[in-house]
Amino acid sequence: MEGNLPRRALNLILDWAELHQAELLTDWELCTQKRTPNKIEPLRYEKLMYWNVTAVEPQQHLSLKVKFEDGLEGIVRFKPSHLTGVFEALKDETYFKQVFISYGAVAWPGELDLAPDAMHQEIQTHGEWVLE
Repeated sequence: MEGNLPRRALNLILDWAELHQAELLTDWELCTQKRTPNKIEPLRYEKLMYWNVTAVEPQQHLSLKVKFEDGLEGIVRFKPSHLTGVFEALKDETYFKQVFISYGAVAWPGELDLAPDAMHQEIQTHGEWVLE
């Protein structure tokens, strides 16, 4: 089997596998004996992670309006001083407007994303998250 998953999706799957390690090992044994494996609870990250982003909208260059699973809304602002390294691509206004949601995180093409848990915490505390 081959393929690629976004980093966040892969991490969610690895977390799920760790939580269900004993069940997976039991099912592996059953499969090696050509027996039917037991059902394992599926990944339900959307119910566990209240900080998942459900909506994102560019407001102006370097500013986003976001909404979370739990209804919290706020603003994410980038200061130009933060636009170095992987974030340098966001200087391009056309690229910045290509923002989308990937597995509950604010993301841009090329696997650039923001940590939704840190974003949620800052917006809950301050009403906005300023990256400087």
